[in-house]
Amino acid sequence: MARGALPDICQTLFVTAETETTPSLWRNRSFTTLITGEAISHAGVQVARLALPITAVNYLGADERQSGLIMAASTAAFLFIGLPAGAWVDRLPKRRVMIAANLARAGLMATIPVMHLTGHLTIEWLIGIALALGFATVFFDVAYLSVVPSLVRKEHLGQANANLETVGIVAQVAGPGAAGLLTKVMAAPNLLGAGAVGYLASAFAVSRIRGEEARGERSAAGLWGEVREGASFVFRHPLLSRTTASAAVVGLFDNLARALLAILILREMGISETAYGLLFTLAAFASLGGARLAPWLQRRFGTGRTLVWGFGLSVAGTAAYPIALVVSPAAGYTVILVSMLLGFGGITVFNISHVTMRQQLCPPRMLGRMTATMRFAMWGVMPIGALVGGELGARLGLGPTFVIALVGSVIGWLIVALSPVIRVRSAEDWLARQDHPATWRRDRSAGSRIKDVKPGEPWETKAASDLDDTLPE
Repeated sequence: MARGALPDICQTLFVTAETETTPSLWRNRSFTTLITGEAISHAGVQVARLALPITAVNYLGADERQSGLIMAASTAAFLFIGLPAGAWVDRLPKRRVMIAANLARAGLMATIPVMHLTGHLTIEWLIGIALALGFATVFFDVAYLSVVPSLVRKEHLGQANANLETVGIVAQVAGPGAAGLLTKVMAAPNLLGAGAVGYLASAFAVSRIRGEEARGERSAAGLWGEVREGASFVFRHPLLSRTTASAAVVGLFDNLARALLAILILREMGISETAYGLLFTLAAFASLGGARLAPWLQRRFGTGRTLVWGFGLSVAGTAAYPIALVVSPAAGYTVILVSMLLGFGGITVFNISHVTMRQQLCPPRMLGRMTATMRFAMWGVMPIGALVGGELGARLGLGPTFVIALVGSVIGWLIVALSPVIRVRSAEDWLARQDHPATWRRDRSAGSRIKDVKPGEPWETKAASDLDDTLPE
């Protein structure tokens, strides 16, 4: 293949309506290298992600509590080290963090097929590997979301996020369906080796990225002082605090249901592994549509409305789970498919809108801490939800647990739906329109970075310490 062929293919796949700016984005070698590595990585990881619950339920006989433990273990690290991870990442070269995290994840994932082939794979081992993978994932995700603004121009940030999201979605289209078919000729535990290959590919691609990246400086307050600064920025911000709280509540209750989803489909409904994988493949097409529509929706309706209603569609999909229990398996399968089409499309629109907005609102030196704080709040509740879901499923049954998950998710969505976020046209317009007279505390005796820097003005023109006393109310 010619040297420039792969970026040309990527441009064809992810071309947008903004034809006047897209070519500049695709001539950015650092970005095309990153997106190529992530494409290969996502393909392997999606195969492995489907094989994990199949391995637990069909090969190791996991019950409701054990299914909940596996899901809880995979996200527990965001609760344990989510906050300090952001401060650590802000101090370190982010690409090195991403490479180290991917190598660690590749090694951990490779142990599962080895243990299966030697006859030593157990539920306890699967839980331990899921926990260790989660710790490596914390560092990768924080660094990954923080490095993108340093690789692309400001006007391309939204489209870069949309294209990176699209890469993951394309993998979701092919990965689960391929995994479901491969289970016909290969044991599900052995498929988890595909995840190791994907992580190695991502590590190699990141190692090929060149260019400078901003690194934070250690403050006199130390590690926990930096952590508090990042947490204060998020939890006291008039916009980010609402979206974070809403996503945290929804994430808590959504994981009550997701912890039991494999048991519902594979055991209660008697759906085959191939049909189970097909669900996720078909739903991923909706995610692809959401990624393609997100930039247009933000321009047409504004970031706030796009974010809120996209999130609402994902929450509405939770209603399918209790319905699937009281209808025939064929009807239940159809209901779950429709709900996943809505949910995958809606959450993709929400993710792209939310990530772009928070990257624009946050000073570059705090991107790692901002991302880690939001991951801590939004993902740290996931293990709690999974554990509670497994326990409720064992005590109350699947039906009542799914109803509780639905009611809680709707309440969580209302937090952002009834907030000022829905009126935000864009992050830049919001910053320009209000001079923060009622929403920002300022140090009148010193220059305020938030007060003095206008949209479009480089943050680097002000000292990093200027922000310390200007945290949001």
